[in-house]
Amino acid sequence: MSFLSAVYEDFTFAEVEAVIRAIFDEQYTLEIVPEVEIRTRLEERTGTDSWTDDEGNTHTSTYTYYEEVEYEWHILNVTLTTLPMSSVLASRMDVDQTQHYNSDKIKMPMFSNEAHVIAI
Repeated sequence: MSFLSAVYEDFTFAEVEAVIRAIFDEQYTLEIVPEVEIRTRLEERTGTDSWTDDEGNTHTSTYTYYEEVEYEWHILNVTLTTLPMSSVLASRMDVDQTQHYNSDKIKMPMFSNEAHVIAI
């Protein structure tokens, strides 16, 4: 708010919306890199075996074995890079605006996303 007051003095949201979006885009860079690895695992399989004995009887047996199979493992690498707000704003102000901005910062306390408790 101090920046907007210093640069635009009196403004509406519609007048500064594009600037706010541009500041956001300059401050944050999102990089998304998908990656696929080929991995292996052992899978249990079942087989059957048939044979005929000397008397002509057919026998069947079931057995278990393990087979190594390949599969795809999908990874999404996400990196969010941020520049300090002061660096982004400094490049958008002239000397007079910077002085106004710095004096407004003293008058307007900056709050973070943390909850603030006021004792009464």
